[in-house]
Amino acid sequence: MNEFDYDCFGLTDQGLKRERNEDQFVVADLTKAIAIQQSSVKLSERRWLTQRVQARLLLVADGMGGMGQGDRASRMVVNTFLRYAVTTLDWLDPQRPLAEGELIEDLLDAVASCKRRLERQADKQPGSSMGTTLTCAYLVDGSLYVVHVGDSRCYLLRGGELRQVTTDHTVAEQLRQEGALTDSQAKVSRWSHVLWQALDSKERGESEFAPQAKRIPLEPGDQVLLCSDGLTKHVADGDLVRLLSEGESAEACCQAMLEAALADGGTDNVTVVVARITA
Repeated sequence: MNEFDYDCFGLTDQGLKRERNEDQFVVADLTKAIAIQQSSVKLSERRWLTQRVQARLLLVADGMGGMGQGDRASRMVVNTFLRYAVTTLDWLDPQRPLAEGELIEDLLDAVASCKRRLERQADKQPGSSMGTTLTCAYLVDGSLYVVHVGDSRCYLLRGGELRQVTTDHTVAEQLRQEGALTDSQAKVSRWSHVLWQALDSKERGESEFAPQAKRIPLEPGDQVLLCSDGLTKHVADGDLVRLLSEGESAEACCQAMLEAALADGGTDNVTVVVARITA
């Protein structure tokens, strides 16, 4: 097992133009714990007995305001994913080797569980619809597992090079991959924020709903960035590299990127989560 330290932090802001914040984020440590209620044995006055942190979970969800209940959808999806993590994800036994395929399958099942929750909610309120993006980074055993749907992003900064780990599920990105748009055209296209896939309450076949999942081995010095499109609308990749590199901590990096997005206009909700990896 690789012994890494993680400095993790997240921030979210309503932005300067929106009436409410429909983004959600989570930064969580996963560990085995016992909460002591009463005991005849003196336990140094500690009510909690815990092992070291065994995994980290980072989430960003950007509610789709055009569907009317974006903030509710993003909250519901985050809560559902966290419940799945507590009850199903296999992070309790640090001695058991993790099977990459099994863990990826579990993360995809967690996303499917979120999708079913939204569909059930829609069944209770005929005519209603809700949707959100979801990008999750699961840091365990020296690896980054990413599961993703929508256009929130996960980046990996390594050796001064910024790599976008996720693929935007937008119509513009589809057209770019098909050769109908150039890279520069795709960035300014009117289709650049039109999603062809998201976590929503509409029933879809398996071919129409295909979340992305992958594993990347981590190295000391890596930085992982999760963000909603409220950041990437305003802060170019080159500036992201600079701000991540200059920050003295994950908190400082998040604050600097948030301020940069607001300084450029802050036209959308902005959410930023950073994890810095050291040996």
